Amino acid sequence: FRSVAITLGCADDRQPSTAALDWRGLAISGSGLACLVAGMEALGHGAPTALGLGLMGAGALCLAALFVHARRAPRALIRLDLLRRPLLAISILSDFPIRMIVTAGPMLVSLLLQVGLSHGALVSGLLLLTPAVGNLGLKPALAAGARTIGVPASMALGGLVAAAAFASLALLAPGSWLSLLVIPLVL
Repeated sequence: FRSVAITLGCADDRQPSTAALDWRGLAISGSGLACLVAGMEALGHGAPTALGLGLMGAGALCLAALFVHARRAPRALIRLDLLRRPLLAISILSDFPIRMIVTAGPMLVSLLLQVGLSHGALVSGLLLLTPAVGNLGLKPALAAGARTIGVPASMALGGLVAAAAFASLALLAPGSWLSLLVIPLVL
């Protein structure tokens, strides 16, 4: 009942957090990601190659500095010590490609189908329903995998399969069979 009372605001006896935000870590991570994105955009829009690669290099250096900072800062923005817990590290690292695919997949696959492979909007929309079919079989497959090879291994394997299936879409060309599109989308 305590959690219900706290949720309703009746008995909130938690102490407010007095931890300061890691402004240095925020600035380093923001600069690194901004440089990486700006470098990729520069390369994608025909800017000089040196500019794009220079921005991406600066972003990579900032992110490397962020990891050094995160190890030394007492209240780091990104706590790397959490990655020492094997199950948490596996879940974070294997879930990253899956989250990226779930978030960006529908838009990118739709663009691939309509612009890159010259399919219409109807075919593109119908093919975007295929991941839902794959999701129907996902829970039983993951449960069986967890029982057979263990939770960490099944999570890592699931992340690798999802990333490989999504990356395989880059191998398709105009005129590819629709069945070759369905297989990676279901996976």
